Amino acid sequence: MSKDKDTVKIISFLTFDGHLMKDLSGFCFCSKYVDTLQIFEEIVQAKQGISGWLEQGQGHGISYKLWFFNKAVANQLFELGTPKGNKVLNKFSVPVWIKQNKEFSREYLRTAFDCEGSIWREENRICIRFGVFKRQLC
Repeated sequence: MSKDKDTVKIISFLTFDGHLMKDLSGFCFCSKYVDTLQIFEEIVQAKQGISGWLEQGQGHGISYKLWFFNKAVANQLFELGTPKGNKVLNKFSVPVWIKQNKEFSREYLRTAFDCEGSIWREENRICIRFGVFKRQLC
């Protein structure tokens, strides 16, 4: 898999609202927005030629999971720095090759904010929030 903005977007989507299976047998992306899932699937199809399987997921209200079962692609994603397994418990970082490229860093953060960020008005100000739940390991 080439190191480009679409690969960065896939990695960021999986890091913040997805899951790379611990055994690297596949991956999934979760969202309550079907159009976001379609964008993700189009990127994966264009880069890897595989299609996902959509199911209604669990979460706050209606949500969906788009599953891909392909060990070769999952291994490539892991080699490129996508965290696998339980991201709440396991330490991970932004892949170095993304941090070293300003364009890639922007794409990673833009996608991360799409997944975990929110903007709202409160009285006379605009509030911005970005939050990720992590359990600190001792």
